[in-house]
Amino acid sequence: MKNPMMQNNIFAQLKKYNMKKILFTILMFLCISCVNENENVATIKVTLEEIKQNPNFSWFDKDYDSYPVNSNAIQDIKDNFDSINHKIIIFTAWDCLCGKEYLKFPYFIKILDSANISEKNYEIFIMGTIESQHPYSALFKVAKIPSFNILYDGHFVYSVNDTAIKYSKTLEPALLEGLKTKPSLLAD
Repeated sequence: MKNPMMQNNIFAQLKKYNMKKILFTILMFLCISCVNENENVATIKVTLEEIKQNPNFSWFDKDYDSYPVNSNAIQDIKDNFDSINHKIIIFTAWDCLCGKEYLKFPYFIKILDSANISEKNYEIFIMGTIESQHPYSALFKVAKIPSFNILYDGHFVYSVNDTAIKYSKTLEPALLEGLKTKPSLLAD
């Protein structure tokens, strides 16, 4: 004859095992539904320190260090950056599936650092997808991740990505061109 305590213990373990399977299934369903519902995927603001400490960005420091900044352009970037009126808005993703494009994110940060542009003059956002809502959705749409955008006095004036792609420019000249763009020039 089996011990009733042992039987109860087996049933308790089975219930616990089944609950784990049920919870796992529910979590998987929620994850899949979040991926399919782009408008519900959160966009969150992060600091550079949070990026560097996150295991999803373990590659960041290595790629940052490997980028050879165009030192000839750095002084021009410094001269054209207005710390009162310029704000740079950066978008990336936790799990960047953007091929070699992801390298532009640490490269861009290294350019900003080389030009002594303080983190108080730029914001970094992690987006679920390019369709995710973000705090600047009323000003511009993110077409590509990573994305580097320039505001002047609160107005969107420039997408570094668009210029770099359209004119086959590297990041430094594209950033410099954006820093020279003012809202009044866009109206002409």
